Amino acid sequence: MCSFLKSAIPIAVGETAKGVLKKDEERIFVFTLTDPDKDVLLYLDTGGVGDVDIYLGSSREINPEINSSFLFFSNDRGDDLLLLPHSHPRFRRRCSSSIVEAQGSCVFYVLLTAAAAAAAAANPFALTLSLQTLKPSFLALNHPVAQTLSPRVPATFLFADINPDYDYRLT
Repeated sequence: MCSFLKSAIPIAVGETAKGVLKKDEERIFVFTLTDPDKDVLLYLDTGGVGDVDIYLGSSREINPEINSSFLFFSNDRGDDLLLLPHSHPRFRRRCSSSIVEAQGSCVFYVLLTAAAAAAAAANPFALTLSLQTLKPSFLALNHPVAQTLSPRVPATFLFADINPDYDYRLT
């Protein structure tokens, strides 16, 4: 893949970066965090056209074909919501209070790439970065939970007493 820009494009919290990627083209963004206790949300809106994939890493050298080069990814067709929980071990190894104290912030890179199999010649995108404090809801088996979900804001649920010998269904 050839990179559209050789340097990473800064994106700030609350900001939306828009653009268009051609097949096999990529764009890389960079953001910093000073609060390691916030969950990071990256929302990728493709407008229902094309196929743009998103990869997040702690180095600019992200290669979608090498799993160790990125921390989180989403290559779903259409819009993507990538959640980086601050409590996740991969996140914590690269962003913690001690790292912020020593370096001033944590740095992350986001690679957007138009899949080679993308049907569209032009793949529009809008990438939005936000910080949240997600509070998980506890789910007990056979006990309904009613909750209103907001667009572009994930809900996190914790399950208890899950038996790996059974299949479960959420409705």
